[in-house]
Amino acid sequence: MIRNYRQTARSLFVCITVLLAANVSRAQQGDCGVVRDLLLTNGVIHTMDAQNSIVKSVRIVGNQFSAVGNGQLAAGKCTHIIDLHGRTVVPGLIDIHNHIILLGLRPGHDTRLENARSIKDVLNILSAKAKTLPRGAWITAIGGFDIKQFTPAPATPRFPTLAELDSVTPHNPVYIQESFSGPGVTNSLGKRFFESKGIKVGAHGELAGGFRTPNPSTRALYELNKLRTFADEKRGTLDALHYAVSLGITTQLDEGAFPATGTASDGAASADQSTYYKPVLALHAEGKLPNRMR
Repeated sequence: MIRNYRQTARSLFVCITVLLAANVSRAQQGDCGVVRDLLLTNGVIHTMDAQNSIVKSVRIVGNQFSAVGNGQLAAGKCTHIIDLHGRTVVPGLIDIHNHIILLGLRPGHDTRLENARSIKDVLNILSAKAKTLPRGAWITAIGGFDIKQFTPAPATPRFPTLAELDSVTPHNPVYIQESFSGPGVTNSLGKRFFESKGIKVGAHGELAGGFRTPNPSTRALYELNKLRTFADEKRGTLDALHYAVSLGITTQLDEGAFPATGTASDGAASADQSTYYKPVLALHAEGKLPNRMR
């Protein structure tokens, strides 16, 4: 079901991208000023009305739908007309309880693993991520998954091993952590870094975790957080918000974080309350937020 949902949401994201690209026709023919007249046509548009109607075209003038149907809808000289070419459109989703800012504050380059269904899936996702990054950049995946999804029963649940991680990320250190306080796993480059900080890493890259903190996983997270700059926080926040948009989420209600102690006892759900919202406020000031925030 998650994959089907992501497929639909991906179609929505493509549609949003088309909208933002302003690939329009009539409005470009003259100076129409700020145009608030939009016609979407040739799509699969879910109206969410009482009959759950699905139509091919809608016209939106100002903040209201002025026409809905399957035929050719009227348009004015300043109407933005976007041919969806069969793409799916659904109303923007509002997430009324999440921790999107915490996700944006993850150290390194966050890589979502919640849709991985095997060790091979995990390795493919990490390999693809590594190809987009410079050598030496940290690849992280902290929370949002359960290792049981990587090795379905009756196999024993496990992380990828250090050797498996090395095979797809030979030039980038990797750290993967389940839940807020571990356990975790790393590759050879990560193992070298963590052991230089006095953190115990197993022969196969494993780092112990659990509710009792500090532990090797929270100590690893602590050391990675010390590497994080404000530029990293802005980039990570923007990455997290774009990920949300790719799922069709257009409004976020962030629920904050546990107060951080600034020590290795902090888990992935803790953050500095005094600086927590600075990255998203900076992005807002720069006009770069891709969706709404509360």
